[in-house]
Amino acid sequence: MNRVLAGCVTLAFAAAASCLAADARSVAVDAKEVAIAEVVKLLTAQGAPTVTVHPDDLAGQKVTFAAKAMPSASALRWLCRSQNLVVFEGKDNRLVLARPDAEPVTEKEYNVVKLLVAETTADAIVAFTKKVIFVAHPMRSKGDDGTLRPVLDAVVEKGKLKVAGTAMVQREVLAFLRAISKVQPKRAMEDIRVPYHPYEIGFLGSGNAATGPKLVGEVTLDVAGVSPAEAAWALTSAAKVSFYVDPWDSGLNGVKVSLKAENRPVAEVAKEFATQLGAERTWHDEAWLFVREDRRPLFDGFIVRAYNIAGVGGIRRSFLRAVREGVKGVQQIAQKDMPFSIEHADDLVLISGPADWHAGAEDFVKKGPDIERFIPRGKKFR
Repeated sequence: MNRVLAGCVTLAFAAAASCLAADARSVAVDAKEVAIAEVVKLLTAQGAPTVTVHPDDLAGQKVTFAAKAMPSASALRWLCRSQNLVVFEGKDNRLVLARPDAEPVTEKEYNVVKLLVAETTADAIVAFTKKVIFVAHPMRSKGDDGTLRPVLDAVVEKGKLKVAGTAMVQREVLAFLRAISKVQPKRAMEDIRVPYHPYEIGFLGSGNAATGPKLVGEVTLDVAGVSPAEAAWALTSAAKVSFYVDPWDSGLNGVKVSLKAENRPVAEVAKEFATQLGAERTWHDEAWLFVREDRRPLFDGFIVRAYNIAGVGGIRRSFLRAVREGVKGVQQIAQKDMPFSIEHADDLVLISGPADWHAGAEDFVKKGPDIERFIPRGKKFR
């Protein structure tokens, strides 16, 4: 049986099974080199948002993809992640599945005059928008000239923040500006959270790590010298839960993997997989994700928050230095295209990163200034 036919048979079986199950986590997709339109149809039949495959952009494209025991919307998002695709609202309010550069970009202006309480606030807002919101928009592709598309841009002119971005980016910017307005003018902190649509992939959410199910059962598979993505597909195909590899880590995806198992515990095989990758396993969006340690916080501990530290007074510099000293590897992480950043302008401090980056700022807002903590030992505060 050829691969395409095998894939179609698997799809048909999964579709039939889905008709019998009412559980929200009953999605079953197992396709190898199958037309993406067929995979989308199966997901839609199991409750995923109805989407139309872009007729010119993805015509005839075939994919290898598997999803087990997860909500249908999560399965659609993982399809997009693994294939670097996006879903956006097109004409007549219809959802379209396409490559990232096909998503429309609009230009919007936001009046930020009331937020510009310091000369450096405009710079902080623009820097945070570019370093965090833009970088956290992973579904982009490189054009022939190496430029990332869709092209995103931000600038403050005459009291207005002008942003060129996708619909989701614009909502993230709006949430960011609202958080800043809420923390002014008194000492406070506000998380930047965005209510994403079921088909959107965004990171400005709760930031809380989730606990995944215990791996149980046994698997049988045999792959040699394959890409991590193909190995993850084989493991998902053999297991009762989904596995994926960080799709935006080019270094991780350049590794070759070999896995051989005959009725071996799935937990044991997953551990061997992680060892070969030099990665860790974390639970994200209803699936197990293999990710390297320095990128793990993006998936299970990413917090984006605005702080107003009014009341710090003369110890502001020492406070900010203490916050920065508590952050290890800021420059190294920034070079790895991570949306982690610390920006400040007078009483406004913007922190995007792992939970422990926020410890100093959180303590100050909740407990007030502690001079002994923020001033280096042996020095007197004046």
